[in-house]
Amino acid sequence: MPVNPTKPSEVHVTAPAATLPTVIGRTENALRALLLKTLAGTPFAGYDAWVAISVVDRHAAPDTVDAVSVPLKIGHAEARQLLMSLVACGLLDSDDDGQSWTVSARGAKHLGAARSRVAAATARLAAGLPEADINAALRVLDHVQTRAEQELRERP
Repeated sequence: MPVNPTKPSEVHVTAPAATLPTVIGRTENALRALLLKTLAGTPFAGYDAWVAISVVDRHAAPDTVDAVSVPLKIGHAEARQLLMSLVACGLLDSDDDGQSWTVSARGAKHLGAARSRVAAATARLAAGLPEADINAALRVLDHVQTRAEQELRERP
């Protein structure tokens, strides 16, 4: 603990400098927790279900399994199992062969309401920040994500 020599009675604690991985990790954890709290009371059981139904809603078949596996960084078998669990919950519909998925009427109703809640929470996070700062953060985070994706592709 550094002590101020001009005022021996004051003790100053210096926090270690935050590193990019530390800040990104803490931010990721806080955002994930906020998302899960925001989705509480909805039928979306966790982050993976939220991502999967969002992807299905925005993605045209036939490569839905791949479209779900890529952002979640999971294998095709796990993505297919996740999609089928959402069918079992009535949030997705599937064709007879289990090869194509669409958001069910029930899923669409809950998805719209949940997206409104998530949008409101997201707006509160950025409230009061200058647009230039938001744009800088977007550029930096996009760059970090691109590099992380490259690292993942290059590692066995």
